[in-house]
Amino acid sequence: GGLFTENDLDKRHVFRISDSRFKAIFNFLENYNFTIAEDSPLDQEVAVDPEMIGKVYESLVNVSTETDERGDAGIFYTPRTEIDMMCRLALVDNLTNHLGEEHKSRLYETIFAFEPDDKTAADQTLRDSNLWHPLNECLKGLAIVDPACGSGSFLVGMLHILDDLRDRANRALGVEELSFDRKKAIIGSNLYGVDVMEWACHVAELRLWLSLIIDADIPKPELKHRNEPLLPHFSFNIRCGDSLLQEIGGMNLAQIRARFSGVPSDLKGCVTQLKNQKLKFFNNDGTRKFKTENDIKDEESKVFRDLLDARSKAIDNQIAVLQERIRAANVQQLNLDESTETPDASQPDRETEAWRKQVAVLTADRERLVKARGALAQAPTLPFVWDIAFVQIFADDKSGFDIVIGNPPYVRQENIADPKLPRESVTPDSKKAYKAKLARSVYQAFPRFFGYKSEKDIKPENPSPAVSHKLDAKSDLYIYFYFHGLSLLNPKGSFCFITSNSWLDVGYGKDLQEFLLKHCNAKQIIDNQSRRSFASADVNTVICLFSAPDEKREFGLDETTRFVMFKTPFEGALDAVIFEEVEDAIERTSTEEHRIFPVTQRTLLESGSDHQTRKYTGDKWGGKYLRAPDIYWTILEKGKDKLVRLGDVAEVRFGIKTGANEFFYLDTDAVQRWGIEEEFLKPVIFSLRELIYIEDELDGLEKKVFLCHKSKSHLQGTNALKYIEWGEQKKFHKRASCRSRPRWYSFAEDWDPAPFIFPAKVGERMLVLNNHKGVLEDKKLYGVTPLKEVNAFIYAGLLNSTLVRFFMDLSCRQLTGAQAISDIDVRVVKEIPVLRPDLISNNEVAFRLAYDKIKSRPIEQRVANEYTMPDRRALDAIIFDALDLTQGERDGVYEGVVGLVEARLSKAKSLEN
Repeated sequence: GGLFTENDLDKRHVFRISDSRFKAIFNFLENYNFTIAEDSPLDQEVAVDPEMIGKVYESLVNVSTETDERGDAGIFYTPRTEIDMMCRLALVDNLTNHLGEEHKSRLYETIFAFEPDDKTAADQTLRDSNLWHPLNECLKGLAIVDPACGSGSFLVGMLHILDDLRDRANRALGVEELSFDRKKAIIGSNLYGVDVMEWACHVAELRLWLSLIIDADIPKPELKHRNEPLLPHFSFNIRCGDSLLQEIGGMNLAQIRARFSGVPSDLKGCVTQLKNQKLKFFNNDGTRKFKTENDIKDEESKVFRDLLDARSKAIDNQIAVLQERIRAANVQQLNLDESTETPDASQPDRETEAWRKQVAVLTADRERLVKARGALAQAPTLPFVWDIAFVQIFADDKSGFDIVIGNPPYVRQENIADPKLPRESVTPDSKKAYKAKLARSVYQAFPRFFGYKSEKDIKPENPSPAVSHKLDAKSDLYIYFYFHGLSLLNPKGSFCFITSNSWLDVGYGKDLQEFLLKHCNAKQIIDNQSRRSFASADVNTVICLFSAPDEKREFGLDETTRFVMFKTPFEGALDAVIFEEVEDAIERTSTEEHRIFPVTQRTLLESGSDHQTRKYTGDKWGGKYLRAPDIYWTILEKGKDKLVRLGDVAEVRFGIKTGANEFFYLDTDAVQRWGIEEEFLKPVIFSLRELIYIEDELDGLEKKVFLCHKSKSHLQGTNALKYIEWGEQKKFHKRASCRSRPRWYSFAEDWDPAPFIFPAKVGERMLVLNNHKGVLEDKKLYGVTPLKEVNAFIYAGLLNSTLVRFFMDLSCRQLTGAQAISDIDVRVVKEIPVLRPDLISNNEVAFRLAYDKIKSRPIEQRVANEYTMPDRRALDAIIFDALDLTQGERDGVYEGVVGLVEARLSKAKSLEN
C-alpha cells in the first residue's frame, strides 16, 4: 500500500524507522476503513511477506550503535525455529494440564505435526478418542502473554499454530469459519503482550495485523457488506509499560493482586461485562458501550478500585472476627484469674497470640490497600499495571494467564536502570533505587519464600526490607522476569522462556533454583551444543519449560527435571517422537539427536545444599546436567574420598585492584621517563595467554606496577615522590577507590605474590603459572596459595592436570563472542575438584619427572595436540591411577575435554552462518 518501497527493502541494512514513523504507519492502518472497490489497487494480489515487519525489527534490534536503545535494553531477536518449538512445547504442556496426562502423547503428535499426512493421522487419533471438542474449547479459552513482547514474534508464532489447530478442529467438528475471522478471534481472545518500548508495541501490532490481513479469504460480496473496519483495535491486547514494576504515588501496585478469592458476584458480573466490552471494542462492534480507549481505561480503573474496596471490606470483616475472638479470650482469662481453679492457660494464650499476629498482617494489608486506593485517586495519569490492564484475566475464574512465554531482555546488573528515565538522567543512585524496587517487587510477589513481612515493611521508601532469601544484587534483569512471569500464571499455567544460561551456574541463580525446586516443576531445561540462538548476544541460552508455582506447598520436591542437550540444530528437534523420548526418559540416555538427564528435584536440592547448615547454596546445573559427559559422574563416584574442593586445600583470591590503573601500571617508556627507583616497581602479569611455559621466565612482561608503602617524608629526593605528586596533579588521589586509603598511592601492603596464578578465562589452551618469579597478578587473574606446606611441583602438576581442565570446562559459564573464550568466577574456581595432594606421595618421583618435562616445553595451543604429548599422559596417569580409572575411562576424560572445547568452538563458529 505504498508503506514500503522495493528500494527501501533492498537497503534493509541501513533502513531505519523512527518511533514517530511507526506511529504514523500504524495510525494510518488503524484508521483506514477497508471498503475495497473492484478497481482498487488493494483488489490486486499484493506480494507482501507477513514476516516483513519482523525482519525490519530484526535489523533494528540487531545493529548496535551508540544511540541504539537495544544495547541498553538487552533486546535480541529470537530465531523463528526456537519460537516455534517453544510455542508448541508450551501448548502441549498447558493442554495436557487441562485434558489429562494420559493424552500428552496424542497432543505431542497433534501439535508437532507439520506434514499433511502427519496431521491427518494425528487428527484421526483425536477423533477416535473424542478429544476434538474439549480440545477446541481449551484452545478458545487460552490466555497467552509475552511480558516482554518486542516485535510480537512469540504472539505471531502462537497465532499461526493456534490458527492451524483451530482450523483442523473446525473440520473435525464440521464448523465453517473464514480464516480471517478465526485469526481475528484468536488475536482478540487469546494473545496479549507487554513491552516497555512504545515503538516495539507498535511493531507488534503491525505484525499481527499483517498476519491477519495478508491471507484474508473474505469473499468480495461479503467484504462490501461489512460495516465494521477489517482492522481490529489492538490497544488492549498489546500494552506499553514496565512489566516488572508498576508504581503510582510511590506504591507498587504490581502485587496488589486483584485475583483474590471471594469476589462478590456483582463484581464478577462487572469483570465479565468489561471482558465482553473489550472484545467488542477490539472488533469495532457498532453496539459497543465504550467508544474510545479512554472510556475502557476508565472502566478498567473503576473495576479495579471496586475490587480493592471489596478486598478492604473483606479484610475489615476478618479483623472484626479476630478482634471479637481476642476480646472473648481476654474475658475468659479474666474469669479464670478470679476463680480458685488453676487450669493450664497456655493453649488459649497461644491462640490469642496467633490471632493478634493475623490482625497485624491484615492491618498492614488494609493499609496498603488504602494507600493504593488513594494513589489511584490522585494519579494524574495511570501507568501500566497488570491487575488493571488485564483485570478480566486476574479477577475472573481463570485467575491468571494460561501461558507465559517469551525472551526477556538480558541486561547485566551494572546496566539495569529505570526504563522510563531518559538515558542522560540515569545516575548510579537512580540505578540503585530502581534495583531495590525490583527486588522488593519480587519479595512481594512471593512473600512466603522470601520471608517478606508485609506488616513490617509498609513504607515503600524503606530501602532494604528484612527477608530470609535475598536476591543477589548481581542478578541479570531476566532473573526478575522469571519471578514476575511465574506470578502471572493461573494454577494450571505453563511457563516457557528462552534466556541466558548463566543462572544455571552462577551465584545469582541460587534463589531462582531453590524456588523452582520447591514450588514449581522445572519440567525441561533445553540447550543446544551445536548452535547458539543469538548471533548478536555474547551469551549461550537455554529454553525452560516450567509449571505454575505454588508458594504454599513444596510440591516440586516430588517432581522430576529433565535436562536436554540437543546435538543437532533445533530444526531437527521439531518432532513429536523426540519430545516423547524426553518425557519417557527415567535415566541418563544419549542418542544421535540429544542427551537427556532426568533428575528428581529433591536430589537437585540436596546436591546444592550445604550439608551442615542444610541451606541451599546453589549448584552448577549447566555444567553437571547439560554439558557433562558420562565420565563426569564416573569420576565423582570413584573419587568420593579422593577429590577435594580446591578451596579446601588452597586460598583462591582475586588479583590486585589498584583503583587507578592509569597511575599504578607503567610501561617501559613510562618507567624510563620517570626514572622511578627499582624498589618501588614490581612486575605484574595481566593474562596467561602471554606465557609459553608453566614455569615461564616472564621476560616478555610489558608493564610494572608502582608499589610504594613509604610516607612522603621518607621519599624526599626520590623520583617516586615526583611521580606521586604528578598523580595528585592529575587528581588520582580524589578517586573513591584511592582516597579511602591512609596513603592513597599505597595499596596491597600485605600482598605477597601467590605461588600459583590461575586463569579467569578458559580458551582452547589452558595453563596455570607456577609463579617461581614472584610476580603480582592483575585482578583479571586469580592467585592460589596452598594452605599446607606441599612441594610446589605437586600443586603445579595438579593444577595443570587434565582432570582440573575437565572440571574447568564444565564450570565456566559465559561465551564471549566468536573466540569461544569463557569466564570462570573465583567462587567457581574454589569449587573445582582436585585430587588430594597427599595421594601423590606414593608416586612423587614419577610425578616430578613428568612435571619437569611439561614445565620445560611450550604448552600446545590446541587442546587435542596437548593430549597426545607423552609427558602429559604420564602426569595424568598418576592422577588417574589414584582414582582407579580404567583405560576406557581415561580416554573418556580426554574425549570429554576435547568435546567440550570443540562444542564451544562450534557454537562460536555458528555465529558466522
